[in-house]
Amino acid sequence: SGTLDIGGVNLTVNGPTSIDQGILQYSSNLGTKIYNGLITISSGATWNNSANAPINLRGGLRNEGTFLAGTGTYTFEINNQIISGTLSIPKVTINGITLTNDGLLTVTHSLQGTGNLINKATLNINCPIFTLNLLTATPLGNIINYGFRGDQTIRPITYSHLKISGTGTKTLEGSTTVEANLDVVEEGILAIGTHT
Repeated sequence: SGTLDIGGVNLTVNGPTSIDQGILQYSSNLGTKIYNGLITISSGATWNNSANAPINLRGGLRNEGTFLAGTGTYTFEINNQIISGTLSIPKVTINGITLTNDGLLTVTHSLQGTGNLINKATLNINCPIFTLNLLTATPLGNIINYGFRGDQTIRPITYSHLKISGTGTKTLEGSTTVEANLDVVEEGILAIGTHT
């Protein structure tokens, strides 16, 4: 039930990180934070990045507790990884790897990088910046939701389930395939244009 406070220092963890009942918190956005192993946040535990520290992940992330991401950039790099549980992360960068989402991931500011995001569950793209190199949305039953409260462009790829929500106009960039459900909800507007 203790609290580990990480200030403006460099921290590298080469093995797994397990937060079982306590709190891991950041009190400074200075220093480099590198996690080479899987981070597991158990039920009753808290990850609190209210200091908005940038985080480098190389072994994946599993959340079953409370995850307070802050506004620092979470960079997934070096190794292919899996994330699971409910995660709301404003700034996600995926560089040179494949990141697989097995949970409920919401991105609210930027989703970018040179890597590939494979969505196997639910991905809410609620961000104005979406420049990620590759998005794979074909796994059966996965949901991609373009939910930014403003205009967005829709990647011209194959989706399993595609959802349009939020406000503003969501515009197809090119011909698009939806294998299962297309949902336009709330105040969402889908602009198909001349595309198939």
